[in-house]
Amino acid sequence: MNVSGIITALVTPFDDDGKIAESSLRDIVEFQIREGVNGFFPCGSTGQVALMSLQERERVAEIVVEETRGRIPVIVQVGCPDTASTVRLAKHAERIGADAIGCVSPYYYSSIDEESILEHFRLVAESVAIPVFIYNIPRYTGINLRPALVSRIAEIKSVVGIKDSSHDFTQLLSLLGTMPEDFSVINGSDASIFPAIIMGANGAVAASANAVPEICTDIYRSAISGNHAAAVRQQFRLNTLLPTLNKPPIAPLMECLRLRGMKSGKVRRPLRELSEREASRVAVSLRGAGILVEA
Repeated sequence: MNVSGIITALVTPFDDDGKIAESSLRDIVEFQIREGVNGFFPCGSTGQVALMSLQERERVAEIVVEETRGRIPVIVQVGCPDTASTVRLAKHAERIGADAIGCVSPYYYSSIDEESILEHFRLVAESVAIPVFIYNIPRYTGINLRPALVSRIAEIKSVVGIKDSSHDFTQLLSLLGTMPEDFSVINGSDASIFPAIIMGANGAVAASANAVPEICTDIYRSAISGNHAAAVRQQFRLNTLLPTLNKPPIAPLMECLRLRGMKSGKVRRPLRELSEREASRVAVSLRGAGILVEA
């Protein structure tokens, strides 16, 4: 499966009653497509996956696939702490027409050994016929899928790539240097989209693309067209925004979407909404980056 470019790590908006804000999610999907992103990665960390039931995750996947209507690829993240639930979500994603699945390593039991991890991915991959992307995010799972283990997982039929969110650029380079050419290595660190692409990454799964998709896509397009100076400028432009967009988790992305004209919804507890001061800081940052224009 040829997946490349900027893939939005899609947020999940909730309404005042804590339910999935379906119309808001559809609006966000349309906004992203208008701005030229190359794919969606729903139900990941940015999508507040750990705070949703299996039924809610299935509904989010359905909404994103329905609203996207095949215009760009949808890679549904299905990973759970247990294998049975992961297989259930993988089969559901295939049934509703997702283009691929992403699968985070089993989390909570960080002492799990490599053979258990390998068997987990094998059972998930064998449960579906669509492509499977490994998802490595050790700061949340407690498990770092190192290149040697990734090579073993990649031998499983239908495992076609990895989203590496280790934030370890040396590890990313090791993957790029050792994995087969037809194995997709996708960067999961927004701060290093440009250098990752230059070194051979297929693209990036970016949380910040929710808020500023045009900056992320400009980085990618400039990089692959050879306009490295423009790509560097846009990468630094994005990096000046990241401290504001990253803390507290998720809520600043929702505020950015609200400021850009969408009913972006809320985060779910224990995550919190922004204070007035934090919301003001988000607006200042967007104006400073030229995304919002003073009235």
